[in-house]
Amino acid sequence: MQVAITGRHFEVTPAIKQYLTEKISKLEKYFPHLVQAHVILSIEKYRHMAEITITAKNVRMAGKEQTEDMY
Repeated sequence: MQVAITGRHFEVTPAIKQYLTEKISKLEKYFPHLVQAHVILSIEKYRHMAEITITAKNVRMAGKEQTEDMY
């Protein structure tokens, strides 16, 4: 599975990249036909936001969340 990570308004560290790839790889257990995952991380003042789009064989799933901590 391909994992693309994009950071808006900050530099994505290798630790965050590793954390994300570990979490996303756990999804392959439940969805064996995953093709691609695109994660967009952004920071606006105190809000840390994450958007993810996962593409499988015939399905596209998306989610969005915001918090005060990037992890």
